[in-house]
Amino acid sequence: MIKELSKNDVNDDIAALVYGTGHYMPPYLFGGSDEAIPRIAGLSALEDNTFSHRHTLAFYEAGKPRGILIGYDPSKISAKKEAKDYSKVFSPTDFAFLGLKAIPFRIVLMMGTSGFYIQNLSVQKEYRKKGIGGELVESAVKKACDAGLKSMALDVAISNKNARIFYEARGFKVEKTRKMPLTGFGSYRMKRKL
Repeated sequence: MIKELSKNDVNDDIAALVYGTGHYMPPYLFGGSDEAIPRIAGLSALEDNTFSHRHTLAFYEAGKPRGILIGYDPSKISAKKEAKDYSKVFSPTDFAFLGLKAIPFRIVLMMGTSGFYIQNLSVQKEYRKKGIGGELVESAVKKACDAGLKSMALDVAISNKNARIFYEARGFKVEKTRKMPLTGFGSYRMKRKL
């Protein structure tokens, strides 16, 4: 069963799924899992950041989250409100350091992004290849269409060939290759018309 998260649904299981979404992004931004999972759970419980429960779809089986998708319309995200949420979760020093680390991602990833943006998709390893990821993407397509958006975009790490194949099978096409300044990371920007 897929549902939109509420604040009451946020827990370490959800945060661990979010942490598990990227080859490099979550550890790079949030640190090791012991530090990152409480931080992600804290952000997810708040309202005005890209990790908020308001932007999260979750697939549940046997009462447990088995997969998540975080997606939103970037034009609806207020940088000022997002910074306020982050300041509630991070110490002032960690918040400043996070800001410096996030600048290349903000510049490269969000530049020119319109429509619905899929930020994170993760399915627990033992539940992969069972259609959960596809169901989450199709639920996000419905959410985007209901909001009147005309396209979807996402970024896939160049090293994540399986994710690229997964999204191509769902109608996404590589639009461009992006390199993150100062990080050595790179991604494919993929888009799908709705």
